[in-house]
Amino acid sequence: MSGPWLRSVELVRVLVVDDQRLVTDAIRRVLGAVCMVEVAACGLEALALVRAGRRYVAILCDVMMPTATGFEVLDELRRDAPEQARRVILMTGSVNHPEDEQRLASAGCLVLIKPFGRSELMRALAGFLPGTAPRGSTT
Repeated sequence: MSGPWLRSVELVRVLVVDDQRLVTDAIRRVLGAVCMVEVAACGLEALALVRAGRRYVAILCDVMMPTATGFEVLDELRRDAPEQARRVILMTGSVNHPEDEQRLASAGCLVLIKPFGRSELMRALAGFLPGTAPRGSTT
């Protein structure tokens, strides 16, 4: 990807929320050249960052985490920081329960199915980069 936003990498901040370090490291490798990537190892840590005033062009959030699920993070962001909730991209490796499948379908945000590649990741982020509007309800 290229564009004028590359000149301001420090302004293009992405938060990756996942309890699996292999996932966060892989995403950091892909995005590190074009974005400032911050990592939260759990949903509670991510919420603390946003509540402390950190703002991100996109928040990549795993659905299944031990302390707060991606759904819970999304719900909290919708209440506390709605502008950040509109920037969430949920990530999941599997959907084990019909209610989770329904929740993903009705989440109102993009969903990346693990494992995903660089091209899927960059395509998902494209609508969030400076100069573009945050994506609406797309799954």
